[in-house]
Amino acid sequence: MRNFLSTRILITFTCIAILGFCAGCMSGDGIRAYPPQRGIDARLVGSSNLFGFDLLTRIARENSGGNFLISPMGIFLSASLASMGAEKTTQESIARVLRTTHIERAELEQGVDALLNALVEADTLVDFTTVLALWTSKDISPKGAFVKQAENSFRAVVKEADFNNPAVTQDINNWLKESTGGHIAESLASIDRDTLLLFMSAVYFSGTWTNVFDPERTTPGSFFPMTGSETTVPMMSRTGKYEYLETELFRAIALPYGKERFSMYIFLPQEDRHITDLIRELTAGNWSNWMGRFTSTEVSLTLPRFQLISNLELDPYLAEMGMKEAFQSKEADFSGIAEPPPNAYIKHVMHTFALDVNEGTQYTPDGTRDTESASLPDTDLAMTVDRPFFCAVRDELTGIILMAGFINTHPEE
Repeated sequence: MRNFLSTRILITFTCIAILGFCAGCMSGDGIRAYPPQRGIDARLVGSSNLFGFDLLTRIARENSGGNFLISPMGIFLSASLASMGAEKTTQESIARVLRTTHIERAELEQGVDALLNALVEADTLVDFTTVLALWTSKDISPKGAFVKQAENSFRAVVKEADFNNPAVTQDINNWLKESTGGHIAESLASIDRDTLLLFMSAVYFSGTWTNVFDPERTTPGSFFPMTGSETTVPMMSRTGKYEYLETELFRAIALPYGKERFSMYIFLPQEDRHITDLIRELTAGNWSNWMGRFTSTEVSLTLPRFQLISNLELDPYLAEMGMKEAFQSKEADFSGIAEPPPNAYIKHVMHTFALDVNEGTQYTPDGTRDTESASLPDTDLAMTVDRPFFCAVRDELTGIILMAGFINTHPEE
């Protein structure tokens, strides 16, 4: 029986938004102002977002009516690390999917390094942790050059594992839990015994809202899903200044975290439009155009409170986008990772995302909750998110999208 080197890429992204209040920093006209970030390759950010919107809309078209979330950046980083070990047509096909054909490998390494530098400790009020790991079977020896790239540029941890040992799954889960401060308790249910290389990418994001929602103002309200009957859900409310944009297609609002380095964007289709209309227009080019048109506006916002865990197998989508060769045992060429035989190929790409959207709390030094900012008077401009919507978390400094997805039905809390 012929044995193949089964390279299994496990991409896990967990985002838990713990929301609260802190003083923000805005320029005089209400638009966030940051100095240019030295060393950031705008091409890399653009490639990640282009790839992300392509993947996102493909999933949305096939998952009509369902909820899902992905981390474009998390998937992009893991696939980029795999591409560093790919050769010839396999490497070329991955680069086309990632939109990095115009970026040399050395530039890709430098760009990832600079991006991770910019994101780590970017905001003391946001807990942002990126963990990349390469687990190798004791039966193989990854090339030193690849290990160096993984450790130095991608900040990946390279560790040996005995995939024949049933306890290895729990060992890796324990390592992931420890590496993320206990926030990601379990990612893997099982690992194939023939796995010789396992890539894992975990990103933990926990931020406080810059402007808190007062829990006392949360009341039952209606949510109208894409399919099925109207449901009653907890609706959070707050009136205040937000970055806001309205077009014939949608109404959009930006909810900043912490010092406003990161924001969650909510796109709600107009009442006479459908979420599928938004999906058709959701491209990287339109996104860039929309980002430049938000203005500071006083809005009375009503938003559902919810928790969501999204699990997706990305193999078919990535293959459809052009990475088919990477999944074929005979055609794939990952000889940059380890010399064949046996031949390396990607066996699975799985993605897990957890999101918690709630009111949040902020305590003053004496331990009392501060909700004064959540009690502003109502305004004539009201935005009630009571039907399917698109949401995304964006780094306002680099422009890279950390999270994006669609909420078509209200998830159970």
